[in-house]
Amino acid sequence: MAQVPIRRMFGNPAIYMMSFLRLFLVPLLILFLSRLCSVDETIANINVVLSAMPVASYGTLFCIQYQKGEIIMAEGTFLTTLLSVISIPLLTMFL
Repeated sequence: MAQVPIRRMFGNPAIYMMSFLRLFLVPLLILFLSRLCSVDETIANINVVLSAMPVASYGTLFCIQYQKGEIIMAEGTFLTTLLSVISIPLLTMFL
């Protein structure tokens, strides 16, 4: 990840779409389904926050090990971690 230029980290529009889906849409979908199924509010809120966490670094490690797409995975890890600083507080305020 340290070898990828910082400009490249912010230049891929597909990463932004993936980050939006991962950090906003999936948690809101889980919240909707939890309320639809009458799940306890505390458990639903925990599930929403857990689903809003950034992409794990294990994906990057696997990509490096198998030499497939490690740069794009590093970009995704970096951007979702950076954007989660904004998305997690917004989701918890929404809950």
